[in-house]
Amino acid sequence: MSIGAVYVDHIPTLVATGRYEGRAYEVAELIGGQSLQAAGFVAANSAELLRSLAKELASSLESFSQWGLRHRDLHPGNIQIRSLEPLDLVVTGFGSARLSDFDLEAVAPLELTRYSAPEAIVGAVSAASDWWSLGMIVLEQATAGRCFKDVNDQAFRLHVVTRGISLPDDLSPEIRLLLRGLLSRDPITRWSSTELRAWLAGEIIDAPNDTSDETDEPGAQPITFADKRYTRPPAFALAAAEPAHWDTGRDLVLRGAVATWLDEIKADARIISEVRRLAADASIEEDYRHALALMAMNGALPLTMRGEIITPSWILNHPVEGYRLITSEVVGHLERMGREAWLTRMGHRAAAVRERAALLEIVLDEEQLKVAVLASSRASLEAERDTLRRV
Repeated sequence: MSIGAVYVDHIPTLVATGRYEGRAYEVAELIGGQSLQAAGFVAANSAELLRSLAKELASSLESFSQWGLRHRDLHPGNIQIRSLEPLDLVVTGFGSARLSDFDLEAVAPLELTRYSAPEAIVGAVSAASDWWSLGMIVLEQATAGRCFKDVNDQAFRLHVVTRGISLPDDLSPEIRLLLRGLLSRDPITRWSSTELRAWLAGEIIDAPNDTSDETDEPGAQPITFADKRYTRPPAFALAAAEPAHWDTGRDLVLRGAVATWLDEIKADARIISEVRRLAADASIEEDYRHALALMAMNGALPLTMRGEIITPSWILNHPVEGYRLITSEVVGHLERMGREAWLTRMGHRAAAVRERAALLEIVLDEEQLKVAVLASSRASLEAERDTLRRV
């Protein structure tokens, strides 16, 4: 399927494709005007423009979904404005798009943005991921960018994955409903074309409520950390995963203060046991002991390193640390905990390759082996091979 087969009202018209001197090319319609990013918050003070923006982009996403196409990089820089009156938007930037029939699959992720869905942040892509991005674009327009003011990107991504998005109190009920639907942390319950059409038609429709319970446990003994008092393990774990608090949190975990606190607040005995076990495992680097203990306290928290979520992209960008990780005891703990299946598969693959090579008495090229075992997909492997060829 070519992009030319997709409904063309909201994408650039594809004029021609081919190859020249061994390189692929395409000729597409030149879209005049600005990108939505360059134009700024054009819909900030107009409920009608917000509705039109949602309708325009939803039409594009609905067309894409009919072909199994995921854009994967929807953000204001990839949306061109043909005209403001009436609003006519064009989606561009298909360099990272892919076809898929699966509801959710692991992929080599792109560079993460503030518009990336929770599942995309942890290295997966869903048919619902683009609808999350639409929701973030609407939220940014509705708040004139206030939702991103003074945001630390690493901390923001951690909050998106573990808690979702907290909506401002001053949104209109209509826009709040739309955003509750589009910004559901669970891709299964997230709104898509059917719900959005009903919303546009003014029909009565419900939306999931992803608001996390952040209230203190009454009567619970707090732990003081980063100038705040915490009574709930998931909230503490999220704070201790942030880069600014990493070292302090790690020290509390490793010297047993966190396990003692968990015991005092009568946390789940399995969590207490897991935290003690992980903190005491001297076969693992201290940072990973801390990271695993945080995961034990917060079931939504992915494996992190100093606030940065470990994804297939992180592994490839940190090959030395990545290879050391997938060949360490961390993989065994993750498998036992039932977490980060993509990483445990990568670790098993590396071990299987070495066992097979030893059996056949094959001498391995260590550098090329690392490239192969650290690639999470055939596409990323080919990309790394192309990079090596150019070098």
